[in-house]
Amino acid sequence: DKRQYKIQGQATALAFSPDNQRLSVGSDTGLIQTFKLSGGSTRQTEAAQAGPIRSLIYFNKGLDFVTGSENGSLHFWDQDGGCTRMAAAHAMPVTTLAAAANGLSFISAAADRIIKVWDRQSGQCRDTIQAHDDRVNAAFITGDNKYIISGCDDDLIKIWEIKESCCKYIMDGRGDGIRSLCPGPRPYIFLAGRNDGAIVIWMMIYELCYV
Repeated sequence: DKRQYKIQGQATALAFSPDNQRLSVGSDTGLIQTFKLSGGSTRQTEAAQAGPIRSLIYFNKGLDFVTGSENGSLHFWDQDGGCTRMAAAHAMPVTTLAAAANGLSFISAAADRIIKVWDRQSGQCRDTIQAHDDRVNAAFITGDNKYIISGCDDDLIKIWEIKESCCKYIMDGRGDGIRSLCPGPRPYIFLAGRNDGAIVIWMMIYELCYV
């Protein structure tokens, strides 16, 4: 079943709702468009003065979602597309958002080298991590909700313990900067995409690299 959806501007962030009935798309115009996949209807909501949308996440339960913008702000949206809260989260563009598996919290990372941990319900920042010496390009929370794994243009991958807010491991990406990260099929296995085009599969002791 091939479908095509048209948005205004460039699609810079997108995510399915947990019930797979909605597709929300953020654009470089600052507009968020949500498509109801079964009925084909469209709802449009503009993130006022936020600039281009750089990241968008749903949680594993519920239809609320969060967006991160070029101006460093976060917007919290309810299931009807209403903005319930705005946070001036970062001093530079948000590069990524990632939700915890338990749906209770999420993280934001940005070009200001900082990662922040947020409470989903209150929208309050729970912790601020001075993560890297360059822009943080990617980050995610492990499935057990214990660690944050982050990657940066400084070519370092860092593993942070959330409870203690401390860096537990530092790994050399062995390339020209880390561009993307993705959790793997088993706990504590993850993939890193490098600026030089290599994809590295990281395990606890060794790595396999595919160019």
